[in-house]
Amino acid sequence: RDWSSDVCSSDLSYLRYDRFGNAGTITAVEFTGVSLFHDGTAWNTCTEEPMPMIISFYENLDGAPGTEVASFNMDLTGVLTGDLYADTYESVLFSAVLPAAVTLTDGFISVQGAGSMDCWFMWLNSDVGADASSFLDDGTGVAPAEGDLAFCLTLGVASCDTPENLSIAINGGNADLTWDAVAGATDYAVYAATNGY
Repeated sequence: RDWSSDVCSSDLSYLRYDRFGNAGTITAVEFTGVSLFHDGTAWNTCTEEPMPMIISFYENLDGAPGTEVASFNMDLTGVLTGDLYADTYESVLFSAVLPAAVTLTDGFISVQGAGSMDCWFMWLNSDVGADASSFLDDGTGVAPAEGDLAFCLTLGVASCDTPENLSIAINGGNADLTWDAVAGATDYAVYAATNGY
């Protein structure tokens, strides 16, 4: 594989997007990059722990990033992988459990460093992948770019809050149940037993 990296930093207004499909309920994400800074002469390693990151998800709009579905500001501490990028810089794996599940089957993800101007998140990408392409917004608009970005989505079941204000009214031989609606719930499972449940 030929790896390269791209600046994904809010202070430079650089944002990269990559497409995913066959997802569903996304509960966590992992992504790989390097932490570097260019001082005008050379690239230098840097460390910012935790590193403030913005993880966002977007609808697929005819093969390009569309409307933002969810965005999370998270402070993440990466783990050194032992793998060297450009035979010099050790790559870092970041893992994030999302504060709320994101339900999106076919869409785009972006990850952007949001910390110090002296330490940039550089998202690793490869010419080997699903379609070897992604998108870049360098502050002038979204445009196609080369390379698949290094990320992995974890799928799970979205959890909802417990219903509140449960009320039971006995009506003849029936029990009528009511409760406050739970945000994000699409249906409810009600169980019963003759000797308790």
